[in-house]
Amino acid sequence: VIPDIAVTFPGTGTNFVLHLARAGKDLTFPAKSPKVKIEGKQLSEGTYLYWFDRDGVKQDKVNSLKIQFDNTAPQVYIELPVNGRPWPAGDIDVKGSVVPGWTAAVDTAAIPLDGARRFIAKVGQPPGRALAIRLSHPQRGVHYYLRRGGP
Repeated sequence: VIPDIAVTFPGTGTNFVLHLARAGKDLTFPAKSPKVKIEGKQLSEGTYLYWFDRDGVKQDKVNSLKIQFDNTAPQVYIELPVNGRPWPAGDIDVKGSVVPGWTAAVDTAAIPLDGARRFIAKVGQPPGRALAIRLSHPQRGVHYYLRRGGP
């Protein structure tokens, strides 16, 4: 399952079009704000080139996005929040552990690890119904673990 993604243009404007190109096919996602959300079900494995048109003008910067199945992802343990349970009022507890060499974060806030590579933190409510816990390693890349709040 590919998660939903959001791509943000780092500037201002009134009309934006995100282009995702792969295998000769250009998918376009028009938006009225610089943040464009794409449902994961619209994507498949592969390498995409992406760029923005801002107010009808193609922007020079082109980036790449690689979506790849990774069956060698290291084992992690996410204890909290429990997937599918309603979010508590206020901050949400994030608790778990990682294997050596990995770091944990939510949004841009790093979560400190203790000597046993466990982490615990309180984070603000996510803007949607899913909280993304970011685990990264200098050689193995970045992995996101999603926890969805229930009704």
